[in-house]
Order: sequence, then structure tokens, then C-alpha cells
Amino acid sequence: MQKIKFIFLILITISANVFSQQLTFQEKLVFDDVVYITPKGSSKKIISKWTSPIIYQIKGDAPEAFVKEVDTTFSEFRKLTGLNIKKTTTDDEANFIIQVEMELHSKNIKTPGGGYMNYMGNFKHEANGKQEITRVENTIVILKRYSKSDVKYALKRMVLKSLGFFKKSEEREVSLFFSRTNSAIKIDKFDQNIIKFLYGNFVKPGMTKEEIDWHLNY
Repeated sequence: MQKIKFIFLILITISANVFSQQLTFQEKLVFDDVVYITPKGSSKKIISKWTSPIIYQIKGDAPEAFVKEVDTTFSEFRKLTGLNIKKTTTDDEANFIIQVEMELHSKNIKTPGGGYMNYMGNFKHEANGKQEITRVENTIVILKRYSKSDVKYALKRMVLKSLGFFKKSEEREVSLFFSRTNSAIKIDKFDQNIIKFLYGNFVKPGMTKEEIDWHLNY
């Protein structure tokens, strides 16, 4: 009898955890737009996210104000994701690289992916067979004509993409996930819920859209 009660309590706890990580209908629409990737040779949409500590490094001639903004941004995401995030100056330790370029024009700057810049930033990421993100390399170009708000916006978008929010959405114009530039620099409650959901205990790397939809009764 005691064993049955114990199992029942575990099931209640699991159900409560899943319920507490629910998304509203509109949040779910944006979540579906931005998180899923389709690996080569597969038709399934799956999740890829960090589970290991993030150790970030800022490289290049970055202005002091930008460095402070990076540190503030990671502090904010540390609270939202629950990830262990810290800073380093050592190449061997870093698994999240931010290469800063100060250029009037970005088209001739080589990107981490081997191409050339034609906009403010670029990145590439690596993941293991479990779809756990293991390394990200970013290039962000700070153009003289951009305001501080422009740089903050680009930085937050870059970090979001590097955390597994790979795509953009047409669903909510004031969201940081919106497909067109909207100069959003604050992570509002709507976006926070989406970030917390991806990095909650319920969502695992490698989970398919079908699995998540089933658990959320969609």
C-alpha cells in the first residue's frame, strides 16, 4: 500500500511539473516557429538545446560598454534558463565564442561558417548525437551608424539563436522572436515563458514536435 502511495505521489509530481510548464496558445505558436530543426536525412522536427555549462568568451576589440552589455545579457539568460553560465578569457575553456568586429561595412568579414558577412551578425553551432548543443561561434559587427539600442537588440537576438531558438516568427510583432527588426531590447513576460519552457525540465534535447504536442495535449 505504501509503495502504491509513493508511486501515486511521483505521478502527481510529474503531472504538476508538466502542467506548470504549459504554454498559452499564442506562446505555443511562436515556440513552434522558432525552436525546431530538421536534421539531414530526417523529416522529424526536433529540439536542440544546451545542457552543459556555457563558458563564454568575448574576442576582438570590443568596447567596454559592449562587454558590460554581454555580461548583463548572460546574467539575464542565466536566470531564465537555469543554465550554469560563466565567463572566460581562455580559448581552451570557451564553448560560446563572441567575435567582435568594429567595421563601417561588414560584407568582407569572414563568418564562423566560412562565408562572408552582409549583415550585423552570424553564427554556427555544434551539437552531439543527442542534440545537446556543445559549442557556438558568433561574429557580431558593431557598425558606427548603429545606436546602443540596435547593438543591444542584435546581441539578444544572437544569444537567443545560440541557445536553440534558431528561427523567427511572424506571430507577434513586439517579440524578440519576430522575423523583422523591431528594436525590442527587453525580454517581456511572453518571451520569458517561451525561454523558460524550452529550458524547463520537461523539454529534453532530441524531443520531437509530436512528443511535445502530445504532452501538451495539442
